[in-house]
Amino acid sequence: MRRATENDNTGIKWDRNTELEDLDFADDIALLSNQANKMQEKTDKVDILGRRIGLKINKKKTDFMFINKEIVAESN
Repeated sequence: MRRATENDNTGIKWDRNTELEDLDFADDIALLSNQANKMQEKTDKVDILGRRIGLKINKKKTDFMFINKEIVAESN
């Protein structure tokens, strides 16, 4: 995970000089960001690095949570 987020500053502000990038659990990870595009970039990096060692993101088990954010639907 460290390689996926190093030097990116894509997390949420933790204190003046630190951003919280992720929370690690037994076999899960919670990626954190204050911008949707940065979250997508971070997820893509984790996916690429994980696949190199044989891990895949399970889309069926992946959830998203938006807090204090107005969600605007994108039209594709």
